[in-house]
Amino acid sequence: MYDVSLFVLKAFTRLIIPLGPTSYCFDLIENVEHYLRMSAKRGVEFLKSVAEYYGKAGGHDSLTNVFKVTGGGDGRCIGEFLVAKSHLNAAGTLHGGFIATIVDHVTSYALMSTDSHPGTSVDLRVSYMSPAKESDDVIVDATTLKVGKSLAFIDCVLRKKSDGTIIAKGGQTKYVNFKK
Repeated sequence: MYDVSLFVLKAFTRLIIPLGPTSYCFDLIENVEHYLRMSAKRGVEFLKSVAEYYGKAGGHDSLTNVFKVTGGGDGRCIGEFLVAKSHLNAAGTLHGGFIATIVDHVTSYALMSTDSHPGTSVDLRVSYMSPAKESDDVIVDATTLKVGKSLAFIDCVLRKKSDGTIIAKGGQTKYVNFKK
């Protein structure tokens, strides 16, 4: 399992090297290799390290620094965040673009907790069902439905922690057939 997971990590790193400094990408390899050595499964600690990396990556990815992993592994990622003023639209509710970013990232984390390559988005979808306001705690739950030879399918639900109201449902299809 470790060898396959390391291959997935290195393939992922090759995808992000053109987007940032090479040394920064190698830091990711060292940090995640540490967690892979600690556990044969890519569970909660692995997910936490990936989420932390993205939160500190800078640029658009840094929007996800508020997301904290609370559970998951084996194709699932669960976490939460507190809606801040900077996440709101002009109407004072959680911005749809922020929700889409969370869906994109958390579904990718769920996929990365399988033996799959993290992939490239083919389709990203979000259905907005109920508003969230500043100071609402939001639970995010992403589940990998299927990983095939070329495509992976992941779903995600965002709920208010206080009463379980569904804020949004989403997911994505990812291309995962990268050659070794």
